Amino acid sequence: SERRAEALGCLAARLDPDLLVVPFPPWDCLPYERASPSSEVMGRRMAALRCLAGRGDAPCLVISTPDALLQRVPPRQRLAQAGLELAVGDAIDLEVLGTDLRRAGYEFDERVDEVGECAVRGQVIDVFPAGAAKPFRLEHEEGRIMVIRAYDPVSQRTEEVVERLRLDPVTELPPGAFDDGADERGREHALPTFYPSLDTLLDHLPDGGVLIEPKAKGRAEAAFEQLAGAYESRTTMPGGDEASSQVLPPERLYLGRD
Repeated sequence: SERRAEALGCLAARLDPDLLVVPFPPWDCLPYERASPSSEVMGRRMAALRCLAGRGDAPCLVISTPDALLQRVPPRQRLAQAGLELAVGDAIDLEVLGTDLRRAGYEFDERVDEVGECAVRGQVIDVFPAGAAKPFRLEHEEGRIMVIRAYDPVSQRTEEVVERLRLDPVTELPPGAFDDGADERGREHALPTFYPSLDTLLDHLPDGGVLIEPKAKGRAEAAFEQLAGAYESRTTMPGGDEASSQVLPPERLYLGRD
């Protein structure tokens, strides 16, 4: 389960502080649902994949659940171009930054207290990055970043000052998916149509060993049954052939039993 995966990840990190422990969560929505996964979950997934892509030869431990492992992920080429990094002293163009944030899936709001939200107020930029536990505030002056602080979204008090900030995408869709300005939810369920091909989590760990807990097989079987049921429901729903034709078969977005 997700709770056990999180507990194991915390335990592994305490046992070996030098080991790179990477949690990889599943989407927090049902298969073929008309709602999108949350920015928080997609951000954690994208941050994890980018971490794996950039780890080099460093050993790592990825902890996940069967339903997360079954989900196909964006191709590795997408990760090489994904996100942006900001550092104290960097030149900053607010218009360019705003465009980059939107293309990475961030939404502008007056108050930033959830992952994937950002706000620009005068010489202050607030943003809650993918995979982060708290939001960050950037102060800029005369076109340059002067300071970057992590802060508590409730008290607004500074908790940490950092020199660099990584902003990974909070969506698994490519940047071009947002260029039409549409606010269509559930696009992620058509993820294969946005890329030439998709990868799997295992593609990021070609030489990795796999340890499977005994109860994980039952959870995987339950996930397959849920996928089959959801696909059948969507393809036989009222609306005729047109509605059914827009629903991708499970093998396009998920791994099979083999």
